Amino acid sequence: MAALKRQAFLDALARPDPAIRLWLVTGPDEGVAEGLARRAVAALSGGDPGLVRDLPAAVLAEAPARLADEACSLSLFAERQLLWVRDGGDSLAGAVAQLLAAPQTSHPVVMLAASTGRQSPLKAAAAASARAHLVECWPLREREGEGLALDGARARGLVLGRDAAALVWARCGGDPCVLEQELDKLALAAGGQPGAPRPLAPELLDALLPGASEPETDALVAALLRRDRVAVAAALGGLERAGSIALLRQAARALLTLAALAPEVAAGADPAAAVGSLRPPLFWKLRDSMAEALRRWRPDEVARALDLLLEAERAIKAPGAAGDRLGLQALMRLALARGPLGREVSRP
Repeated sequence: MAALKRQAFLDALARPDPAIRLWLVTGPDEGVAEGLARRAVAALSGGDPGLVRDLPAAVLAEAPARLADEACSLSLFAERQLLWVRDGGDSLAGAVAQLLAAPQTSHPVVMLAASTGRQSPLKAAAAASARAHLVECWPLREREGEGLALDGARARGLVLGRDAAALVWARCGGDPCVLEQELDKLALAAGGQPGAPRPLAPELLDALLPGASEPETDALVAALLRRDRVAVAAALGGLERAGSIALLRQAARALLTLAALAPEVAAGADPAAAVGSLRPPLFWKLRDSMAEALRRWRPDEVARALDLLLEAERAIKAPGAAGDRLGLQALMRLALARGPLGREVSRP
């Protein structure tokens, strides 16, 4: 049987055919492959870890007949178990061939194999048999990752919008294994159940996901974007012990985003729509401030602000410098450079 697409593989897992003896997951994206293999293990074992039995690949490589023997054996309680081979490869091609050729088996096998070449005997053995399902995992595109987050959230009883799914996927570093762990954590915190879905509040996402930002830092960046000198001073007062280089760089990232969106707005795009089109999406607490900044900052002002932040970081690192105080002063100078909100840019 030819290799299945990822969705076809998942559809097959939703209604597993008892005739399928081997579920082989391989491909160059190890994170995607491991996440998919773990989903196969959970689906085929009914989520019961007690029914999963690990088989070391090294043992099977030395004794190829053992895989078929284990798949044909009867357990003490006559339960259908799942055999899990985590580190497969071409050295197991013989073991797989014997498994697929056996007259009858009792337990299915999920095998996660390292990426193999086009002439892989392991893939060839699986592809040639109607008793095996094979899937090759390639790096997911952004939309595919967002879809993975949406599907995983739905399965856990969580209601996730498209923007929130993009944020979750980005915060998980595009790693399906990390995504599974984080969705489990979010489901536990939100109390989601498949039969009683619960919406996820943005505050919960920001608090629990990897890379969550500090509220005080968010407030500082938002105030800088608005050129609100009072709010900047208040935010800096709560960040006196924070490393100013990290603050300078976070402010610079916001300004670089502003610079990247400015041409769209200059061409007539609505600022809020331009901000909403960002992928991964901008943190929700900064969206209104970013849209407001797009109306009020001129491109030359953004360029000068970035220069100011860069000069401040260099000054902090110079021998005998006053350290973090220079960074805090630079951030305050940025807020004071013009009026509280700066000059609003006329739009066509």
